[in-house]
This record gives sequence, C-alpha cells and structure tokens, in this order.
Amino acid sequence: MAFAAPLAAAPAPAASRPYDMPLSVADRLPNFPKGIDDDTHFSEPGSRAVANIVARALKTLDLPVSSSVRAEWPDLARDTSLGSTACH
Repeated sequence: MAFAAPLAAAPAPAASRPYDMPLSVADRLPNFPKGIDDDTHFSEPGSRAVANIVARALKTLDLPVSSSVRAEWPDLARDTSLGSTACH
C-alpha cells in the first residue's frame, strides 16, 4: 500500500522501533515493575503515523466522509512526540 511506504521503508523490526512503546523501569508501572519491550502497542508517533495512513486513505475513497477529511494533517506526519493528545 503506497500510504504505508514510509513505515515499511526499512527492514523490521528496526524500521518499526520508533513506533513501538517500550516501557522502562523508570516508567514505574505496577503491572510491569521490570519494564516491558512492548511491540504490540504504538507510541504516540506510531499512533500518529497510523492515523495519517488512515486519513490519507479515507481522503481518496468515494465515501460521504471523504470530502470532510482534510488533505494535510501536519501533526499526524511528525516523527517526534507532542507529549499530548492534541492534534491541530
């Protein structure tokens, strides 16, 4: 899929590493006191990358919602964390 090309540019797992959610001991989570190398959940940049893929794909489909999807979402395309849930 052309939309996913940026995520698939390098061989896994190295390419997906920035999009994973590793949790360290410093995160002090009761369920993971020793931390966990979580490659089943997305980090904030990973979540934004997937949302960008979905938004770009929706824009190209002939659905009633397609005309309401903005063509560009700069915050979704960023590689660094915003540290919040804001997306403007």
